[in-house]
Amino acid sequence: MPVSYLISLDERSSDRTGGGDQAAIRLINRLLEEGVPVQWAQEQILAGERSYPAGTFFLSLPFKIESKIPCDVIVLWLEQQARREGLLCIQKTAERLSTRSIALVPPRIALFYDHTTYDNALMHFLAFRGMGFEAALVNAEDLLQNDDDPDSILARSNVFVMPGGSMHFSSFASEEEALQGLENIRSFIYKGGGYIGVCAGATEALMGNPHPDLNLVDASYHADWFEPRDAIAGDWEWRSLIGPLYLEIVDPSHPIMFGYSQGSPSLSSGPLVRMDYFGGPSIFETGDSVAVLARYKAPIDQRPSDRVKDIWGSAAIISSRFGSGRVVLFGPHPEWSGSCHRMYAQALYYAASKPRRSVLASYSRSPPATISRERILAIAQTAESALPILESCKRMCSAIVSLGAGDRSDPLGLWYDRTMLTYSEALCNQMREIAICCLELEQQYSRLSAFKSLLGGNAQAMEWIDQAQMAADQFFDYAESLSSGYQEASDMNGPISGFSELLSAIEDMEKKIREVDMPCAVNYAELFHRYRGLNALLLANQTEDCREARDELYLIISSSDPPGPLYECMITLRQTLDLMQYSVGAHLINLLNRADHARGVFSLYDCALKNLLAGGE
Repeated sequence: MPVSYLISLDERSSDRTGGGDQAAIRLINRLLEEGVPVQWAQEQILAGERSYPAGTFFLSLPFKIESKIPCDVIVLWLEQQARREGLLCIQKTAERLSTRSIALVPPRIALFYDHTTYDNALMHFLAFRGMGFEAALVNAEDLLQNDDDPDSILARSNVFVMPGGSMHFSSFASEEEALQGLENIRSFIYKGGGYIGVCAGATEALMGNPHPDLNLVDASYHADWFEPRDAIAGDWEWRSLIGPLYLEIVDPSHPIMFGYSQGSPSLSSGPLVRMDYFGGPSIFETGDSVAVLARYKAPIDQRPSDRVKDIWGSAAIISSRFGSGRVVLFGPHPEWSGSCHRMYAQALYYAASKPRRSVLASYSRSPPATISRERILAIAQTAESALPILESCKRMCSAIVSLGAGDRSDPLGLWYDRTMLTYSEALCNQMREIAICCLELEQQYSRLSAFKSLLGGNAQAMEWIDQAQMAADQFFDYAESLSSGYQEASDMNGPISGFSELLSAIEDMEKKIREVDMPCAVNYAELFHRYRGLNALLLANQTEDCREARDELYLIISSSDPPGPLYECMITLRQTLDLMQYSVGAHLINLLNRADHARGVFSLYDCALKNLLAGGE
């Protein structure tokens, strides 16, 4: 019998999109959730006549886990899942492996999620979910509790992720609360927690940041880029860099960069990595304690102005320490690109060092409540009723984007139209999946009931069945209460106390988009295109009359006191985005977290129960 199983992300299929990486990482995370000791090789492994590169994951048999599922059943499940996903990356060897390695700690992610993150936090969640990571949503109020409180989110997490957006710490109600929240994050990291900052979340961690934020890393950034020399002329030059850029990996031996050396299948562009940029820091003046992992190399199809060309060669990805904690900063966005998801997963594994028990796995109700047909239909029918309304929201959001007033390279362009479209698409997909999940859980629950009748005399089988049924019960229990910390801050319709009440919130959201947002966006688009026309005319005919007409219209559109057309439109779209993000989106994310947990438990325990029926131990 082989005594070691290796999972090498450098040996997958011909898929270069990152899909194979994500599937393999999901398997690794499922193993970690069950307490399987997974090692992460920090150097090359020699196994017989084969070698495996640094970054290979492996598990050595035998091992014991808390659920008492035998290790031979675990590896049987692993092989079945690999075949189902079409993965070629799992190898086995009869040798016991000896190499310098790290015992993986399951990342327990606290993901900052509020109005300052726009759609960035959503994109992080989708990336995490695709790789099987458990992420809890965190807002400013949560950060007022430090990690000395065992019930706080920070105490139950080992990695804090600050996504892109802007001025995250303006979310606190007062300067005093902001300082308290900042200190709680710093204390969490200093005592061994990890911090991953992306785009604005990276800027806020730099000591060279002109704003008094976290001050975790000895480095600066080009703050002058974000001071427009001529806002009316659209001289916001950093926006000329928006889009995918080429990065050069400068330290392929660092654990975060395993698999990204020249010739690796993780690279889709030779020695360069493509990663999306949206205004993140161009990092320079790095101190001795800072490791530069990648630098900005070249544009792909952008034509940046001379003012921002000094981005090339500056640091794009860095790591450092703050006390006992590890800090990883990304200027561009690893969550947007599938080919960079392995890099992001490795950053999470690198940053997570303090073991924390899964909040979802800690749920307990013994015996688990019966999942009746009525409980299932209450959720499934609400989801089915909500879907056509959400599809209508998505169509209207798409129509708003098609008006062409959302140009993010223009100082008068709307920023929220595309964000609303992103959320509306995500809400449709998530609601559809919840409807499907209800039926899946019903089938799995019936299957467990059948196992219970067949294996009623086996105490271990009964324990596994109870655990799996509790995972399903947790999904329905949350759906029936929708306990969330986001309702008081941004729910315009009052507290939502159950899944069926989401339908009213979604109906109100659709009505607001149709009756308020659409007319407002149409009116604004007319003014925006008139301004763009005057701008084009000015470029062709440099007369003082053209300039005065253009500047006068600009001042009318952009007035903040009283609010002009731009601010009026932004305010109404922001209100709708709040409905999408908090009143509906946060609940669906929390439900999907529980659905994924239940699916993972079912998958493995089903294999263990079938093994018992077949005469195994």
